[in-house]
This record gives sequence, C-alpha cells and structure tokens, in this order.
Amino acid sequence: MLCTACSNVDLGTKEVLKSDHGDLKLDSIKILGKLYKRDEMTNVTTMIKLLSQRKLHQNPYSPIRMLSLRIRDYFHRNYRNRYRSPLHSFVDYLEPVVTVDQNFDSLLVPADHPSRKKGDTYYVNSDLVMRAHTSAHQKDLIRSGLDHFLCLGDVYRRDEIDRSHYPCFHQMEGVSLFTDEDLYLTCQQSEVVELFEKGERTSEKQEQHTYDCAKIIQHHLKFVLEGLAKELFGQAGADYKVGWAFGLGIERLAMILYHIPDIRLFWTRNPEFLEQFQTNDYNAPIIYKVKMTFLQNFPMIRHGNFTT
Repeated sequence: MLCTACSNVDLGTKEVLKSDHGDLKLDSIKILGKLYKRDEMTNVTTMIKLLSQRKLHQNPYSPIRMLSLRIRDYFHRNYRNRYRSPLHSFVDYLEPVVTVDQNFDSLLVPADHPSRKKGDTYYVNSDLVMRAHTSAHQKDLIRSGLDHFLCLGDVYRRDEIDRSHYPCFHQMEGVSLFTDEDLYLTCQQSEVVELFEKGERTSEKQEQHTYDCAKIIQHHLKFVLEGLAKELFGQAGADYKVGWAFGLGIERLAMILYHIPDIRLFWTRNPEFLEQFQTNDYNAPIIYKVKMTFLQNFPMIRHGNFTT
C-alpha cells in the first residue's frame, strides 16, 4: 500500500522513489550503518530507514528539538536534588533499533496484543524492532541507576498518513521513582505511608500498591504535568521504589505551540518552513506562518512506500 504525503517532504535521496522489493531479497538490512539479518518478520522499508537518519530531535533548528529543550529546561529548573543539581537526566542519544523484549515484554505487553503484529510494528527481524515508544528504554535506564530521567527519541508505527499521523514521530518519556523516605517528604503530616501490600487490583491502584501510595503518586504526577502545561501554553530495576511515568507526543504539542497545521511539515526541507525556525533561541515565541507559495506547492501526492 502506498501512503500519501506532501510534495515538499524531501528525504534527501532519490531512493525514496524506488521500490523496496529489490532490497527485500537481500539477506541483511542496513539501518544507521549497522547490518541486521533479515527473516520472515522483516518489514522495515527504505522510507523508514531514511527517516531514521534525519534525527530531527537532535537538529537545533527543528521545532521538535526546540520544544524538547523547553520541556527539559522546565524540569531542570523546577526539580532539583539536595545538591541543587537538576534531578532528571536528559537522554536523547539512544538508537531506535531495540529488542522485542525491550519494546514489549519489559512493559508487560501481552503476547497476543495487536501492537505486536507486523501490521502495527516495524520489525527488523524476529528479535528486533524499530521502537514504537521511548518506554522501550525504561527498564535499561532504571537498571543503570537512574531514578529520574527524561528520554527523547524518534519512534515508529505503521499508520495511515494524514495531517496528524506519520509513521515516524517523536516522544519524550518522563520517569521518577521514589523510596518510602522520598514519599514521606511529600506528606504534610508525619504519618507513615505504606507503599506495598498484597491486595486487590482496583480502578485506582495495582494489587501490590496501597491506596495511599497510589494517591500520593497520582497527585505528584498531576502537579508536574499541570506545571509543564502552564509553562508551555500559559493559563490557557527498583523493586523497593514506586513512581510515575508519562509519555509526551512532541509533534502534537509543537503543532499547538507553534501553530503548525500538518504533522508532515516537520519533515520538509522547504526553506519557507525551515527559515521560520532559524534561531539560536529555542524559547523564541514562534508562530508559524503559512506562505502562499508553499501552500500552493503542498498537494497530496504519492511519494513513497512505507509498507512492504
């Protein structure tokens, strides 16, 4: 199936107009300079490989990067450790090829969940996928000793293309873990808060957590995200720890913040778009202005194959 996208989305090579069928006959597939063995599950196409090379989240003049740095700065400014250093580590360099275990099993995704199917996920082979979410790195980052971190990256899902959907987009994962001592400090009273119990799962908590613990974590996450929303848009391996996690779709937020009407515009190389973000001040209050010449050259055309 061929997907549609704007004529100005230039992936930087004539390969985008070629079929992937010849490439599929090879025994291996190269992604970001690394060779991986193909098998019956492989469905990563040339288009997806090219998108992975763009790394918009590391481009200082991309609205993706600009918004991500604003979110990072919010956390670094408002949440600090006892030494007054930023509490959350910022991780934006992890490659998008991850194991099936990282992408699904580590997050307790059931074996029969629809998201595991080839129709929803880009498989490098039976053991590896293009990450579908930055949550794929949670387990490894926690095992590395990080209790508080922000993880930014490009993620991939097989989806129909329209103004708000694209097979590659960007997420920022936020995670904070707390010991019982950390939680005590958040309580206004000096009463002891039990974190764990052998209870029952309800709509408000998991079976291993107490109700009081769940409510404190819920309040903390709500406070953090409300503060972040106000900042951006104005008034308009730790079995003894608990915590919260969130995932932000950077494109959706950037479309609101910068008034970008179509998600495909993030990938264009057209100077009429790019020149509006050519600033070293990522806090600049930019409002994207659609120019008539760009609008006239923005037809919906078939320009590449995202599926095999």
